Amino acid sequence: PHCGEAPLPPYSQRYNCTFADGHAVPNVCVCKPGAPLPLSTAKKNVLVIGDSLSIGWTPLAVRNLSDLALVQHSPWDTRDGGAEETAYGLQCLDFFLASPGGRPLAPDLVVFNWGMHDGPMSNATVPGQNGNATAYALQLRGIARRLAAWAASGARAHRGTQLLFVMTTPFVCSLHSNGAVAALNRVAAEIMADAGIPTVDPFGAIVDACAPLPNPSCMGIPDCFCPH
Repeated sequence: PHCGEAPLPPYSQRYNCTFADGHAVPNVCVCKPGAPLPLSTAKKNVLVIGDSLSIGWTPLAVRNLSDLALVQHSPWDTRDGGAEETAYGLQCLDFFLASPGGRPLAPDLVVFNWGMHDGPMSNATVPGQNGNATAYALQLRGIARRLAAWAASGARAHRGTQLLFVMTTPFVCSLHSNGAVAALNRVAAEIMADAGIPTVDPFGAIVDACAPLPNPSCMGIPDCFCPH
């Protein structure tokens, strides 16, 4: 949508921009590109927008839903933090909802998550990587409102695009960080309730499986859910 604009450091320093005609130019896009695959005409289409946690569980969703749906992660990022913190998500949401060439997407379901990059790992503000927890509520509310308006407009309204928010998973090796996750999840639950967006909450089930906390080796796996 905005390829060719002047970059805003430090967001744009690592990413290339792919234009609608297919040519790529390095270091011109402010934001990471969106999901790369054309939407399926034979299956449902699921777009996952989220931080590094969602990068971890998206392959499981791809595998388990392969008979029913084409599942893609947006941004098109498999190791570099995904949609990062809410400030980055708010800035880059239009990119995440489009193809790398800028074509608007109309999936059946958008599953989204922000939280782990918004305080539990660090309260330091590093644009494009990490944000402060004090900004989370305002920014997540802005994302929820924009997604709700987007889903109710144009081709998405005709398709009946649905939204689903996934709560942040626990930080089981640190009671302090896990408390920060729980606090952000309470904020997110209130925001999604206000916006009429359903939620999935894996936090409690994982805490129960990893108890007692802190646990540096949940389920026998060192550093499991610490935070990934």
